[in-house]
Amino acid sequence: MALLEFDNDSWIQHVAYDTETKQMRITMKGGKKNIYECQNVSQDVYDEFKKAPSRGNFFNNNIKGNYNFEWFE
Repeated sequence: MALLEFDNDSWIQHVAYDTETKQMRITMKGGKKNIYECQNVSQDVYDEFKKAPSRGNFFNNNIKGNYNFEWFE
């Protein structure tokens, strides 16, 4: 699972994506449960997320609620 850091993002710290399992793990900055792990995310959605001008908006509009997920600390 490759890890991509977002130093200049105000909300997303980093994201990891596994091309074999299509699992995407998004780590938010701060908070108790700050890791959002979702299943069956296509490579296209992952690529769009990486390029989005606002990854927070992309997450809220295209990922959150659209995939099976778990929150972790």
